[in-house]
Amino acid sequence: MAETLREQFRREMIVRGKSDLTQDAYLRNVELLVRRTGKHPAKLSTNDLRDYFVKLVDKHQVAPATYRQHLAAIRLFYEAILGREERLLEYASPRKSKKLPVVLTIDETHRTLNALCVPRIRAAAVVAYSCGLRKSEIIALSSNWITAEAGSLHIHNAKGGVDRVVPLPERTLAILREHWRREQPSGKLLFESPNSPTRTFSGDTVRRAIKIAAKSVGINRPVSLHTLRHCYASHLLEHGVALPLIQRWMGHKNISTTMVYVHIAPASLRRGQTVLAKLTEPL
Repeated sequence: MAETLREQFRREMIVRGKSDLTQDAYLRNVELLVRRTGKHPAKLSTNDLRDYFVKLVDKHQVAPATYRQHLAAIRLFYEAILGREERLLEYASPRKSKKLPVVLTIDETHRTLNALCVPRIRAAAVVAYSCGLRKSEIIALSSNWITAEAGSLHIHNAKGGVDRVVPLPERTLAILREHWRREQPSGKLLFESPNSPTRTFSGDTVRRAIKIAAKSVGINRPVSLHTLRHCYASHLLEHGVALPLIQRWMGHKNISTTMVYVHIAPASLRRGQTVLAKLTEPL
């Protein structure tokens, strides 16, 4: 039996060493291309592809990172599976954005987390903040990743297929143990779907709950699950944790990615202003 295009694409990505998360994302992106255009990819013209990427920005308002992921998935599919080189996919690029991420103060973060009423959602949000996890890392979180004696969490196959080890605070470990006793997961995953134990917990459920919780405590800025990861980095920096260490815990390949938090950590800014004032006072 001949392989489907989906199966061929999956196999090609395995050969190229793409992580499971990347494989799933790339497959979704190509499926979205088919569904939104209503055409087989081989029948899409250059103008069709151009219109599709314009709509990604204008209609669907995807973030630059999401745009780049769509672009990478579709380019790989065309080159490796359809054997078609499409010049548009070589030079297409998202709009550059210099917006700084939204970061809550420590007090705002605590109030938002304490406003979460559903225990399993609060547990997921707490571990997201206290360990700096991405949504994909939360839903994949396994009991095997925890080393209680060392107070650490070993995150496997994260973005880019890279593992990392982060500190696991005692309070977070206690909350996860309470969650385990309360929910009694059927397997190793800590966060299962409450309706289907064979499926992972939906990160979107946590995202919506955090948004509602933030509004309930008077925060009107856009807050999401990923905001907690930004808060993790910013709050560590405010309290004097070295930037290279934050980079390692965040899983950033380049320290330039971590450097953005230097610009949004209020305490760091105040310290810098104080030092500068002292340096210039005698002038």
